[in-house]
Amino acid sequence: MHSSFFIKKSRFWRICRIYFRRLRITVWLLILALLGALVYLNQIGLPNLVKKPLLEKLRASGIDLQFSRLRLSWSHGILAEDVRFGRSNDPLSPKLTLAEVQVGLNHRALAKLRIRIDSLLLPDCGNQPATSAIVRGGHPDRPSPAA
Repeated sequence: MHSSFFIKKSRFWRICRIYFRRLRITVWLLILALLGALVYLNQIGLPNLVKKPLLEKLRASGIDLQFSRLRLSWSHGILAEDVRFGRSNDPLSPKLTLAEVQVGLNHRALAKLRIRIDSLLLPDCGNQPATSAIVRGGHPDRPSPAA
């Protein structure tokens, strides 16, 4: 009777070790998959599933934005590269071309799986401040709230 107790106990711990190993391997594989997805989004860019609604929101705000690639940056968030934009409803409006523009998304809306653009931030321009807000809250004509 005494030896059967130890056999059951050792069998229990052996099963626990097996499931712990499986759990540990699964967690490492999930971490590896997440890291691979982040590297893919940084190097290749965001899929069209994200690009299309983003462009529709900007056009609804009156901004015609065209870019070659939309990618996830480690330090700046979402960056649009080789950007050309202006007002979509006025063909005579000036057009601006930049190497890259940072897209500021609303994090509360993103948590609800909705895309809402808070700002488009321009890169460093000589002695000017590093970034300048173009769109606030999705309305280009509304002034930004006082800080």
